[in-house]
Amino acid sequence: MSWDELCAIPENESDAEETGYHLFYFGIMRPSFQTFHFDDEHTYSVDVIDTWNMTVENMGEFKGAFKIPLPAREYMAVRLIKS
Repeated sequence: MSWDELCAIPENESDAEETGYHLFYFGIMRPSFQTFHFDDEHTYSVDVIDTWNMTVENMGEFKGAFKIPLPAREYMAVRLIKS
């Protein structure tokens, strides 16, 4: 999606389409927010994962273009799952 992030999806392309599962990992980058836009039809459940402190925070469900606030710390991830 962008130069400063890694994105993981299911290996099988049909599973990726069906589940809409995406995992974005920022490693040592420390963004204070991230914007997403897949399409205007589907809703995505969004979780922010702190891989260092081992916590998961549900951010809600979003559709279309949306902005997710992040804590500007290293080793954060964002998980999106099509609802």
